[in-house]
Amino acid sequence: MVSKALWTNVLQPKKGAEVITDAELLRIETEAREASLKAIADAKEAIAQIIALEKISLKRKIGKNNKLFGTVTVKNILDELKLNVPPHTAEVLSGRQIAMLKLVDTTDPSVDFSKAGEIRQGGQFRASLQVHPTLEYASFLLDILPE
Repeated sequence: MVSKALWTNVLQPKKGAEVITDAELLRIETEAREASLKAIADAKEAIAQIIALEKISLKRKIGKNNKLFGTVTVKNILDELKLNVPPHTAEVLSGRQIAMLKLVDTTDPSVDFSKAGEIRQGGQFRASLQVHPTLEYASFLLDILPE
């Protein structure tokens, strides 16, 4: 809502805005609600696809003591995940609402890599990914193998 003076002196003469009716407002709200429901349905489908994968593998150069040359970041994990799911699910994973909740070493669950945001050693990890803020997360195994 704008003041009458702003409407009369600025917006209306420059055609910078238009009056919206209750019917148009209802249509906009309905479209937004439908888009939200579609996003949730797409996210549920993506979660099912990720859970069905169970495990993804990344090949990296590994040195002594199982240390990586470089790191594996959340972006690397998401990129590999997108390659292993159908194209529609990959589009959902390209959204901005994706969050890596946990990234835990399976041999030592007390070691949590999610705070650092990167992995510097080879091995097997349990990754939990939140695809939509209102839904549960999808868990999968991540293997970092030598090249």
